Amino acid sequence: MKIIPGLVTVFALSLLVLGCIAKTPPFCDEAGNILPASVALMEYVELGGLKQWICVRGESVDKPLLLILHGGPGDAEVIPFRWYNAGVEKDFIVVHWDQRGAGKSFSPSIPKDSMTIEQILSDAHELVDYLKKSFGKEKIYLLGHSWGSMLGALLASRYPEDFVAYIGMGQ
Repeated sequence: MKIIPGLVTVFALSLLVLGCIAKTPPFCDEAGNILPASVALMEYVELGGLKQWICVRGESVDKPLLLILHGGPGDAEVIPFRWYNAGVEKDFIVVHWDQRGAGKSFSPSIPKDSMTIEQILSDAHELVDYLKKSFGKEKIYLLGHSWGSMLGALLASRYPEDFVAYIGMGQ
């Protein structure tokens, strides 16, 4: 069964390479000009002492923030979510976050003992504060899918002052 470690290594290296070259397309008008108030970025932010990846997209920075907590644990969902729900980016600044150990936030050097619900909730709360400050918002919307619905319920119950609303789906 030596093929499994080899596949894991190939997968991990693929994520590292894609993380270095990944881009997200800008929002443009009919003439191909970038919408001046739009945001389309992918970046790493430090949360809980680790670099973690976010994708932020919205047609206008004046719209409310929506943080999406993906399923899993470990199941980053930015690609299918954007494929089926890109229209949400017209009404919100949508933030996809690959939680520690997932997607582009994967690293074999992440301490296994840091992979706890409490640490991921702490990371999420740090991200919420970062987003509110970065976009000048007092509160944000929170959407949790599957595993993320449990995280979202816990996060919203601990820090209700940070959220306009919590949406749970696929519990």
